[in-house]
Amino acid sequence: MFNLKNFGTNLKIQVSGEIDLDDDKAFFIGLMKTYSACIDRSDSLIEKFNLSLLDYEEPYVQIIENMMLKHYGEWKTELMLWYIYDRVSYNGDLNPIIVEDKGKEKSIIIKDPEDLWETIQNIESKIDKKDE
Repeated sequence: MFNLKNFGTNLKIQVSGEIDLDDDKAFFIGLMKTYSACIDRSDSLIEKFNLSLLDYEEPYVQIIENMMLKHYGEWKTELMLWYIYDRVSYNGDLNPIIVEDKGKEKSIIIKDPEDLWETIQNIESKIDKKDE
């Protein structure tokens, strides 16, 4: 039998940065900003110093991306990862996403995590209407 009375007595969990656990939108935006900054720092090390920490970082990246998948589901996570890795082209231009809306293709430029949140909400509302 386990005794959990003393479990965590010296442990303090502190939410830091822009993460707001009580507000879904604020949580999402904070998560995307923080994760983007981490990936950008990694990329910067490679560019400036030819130093790759990929072998070290990969397990952490897998944990984060698996948690995103568990929390947000497949299509939202795919869109989130597109935002992190593929939204900005090599020459610095923003790549659009192409969505189908009422049988027509629509090109959307996503500038920041708030745009991404709004795009996901719009797509989700159309999926919900289609399922009704």
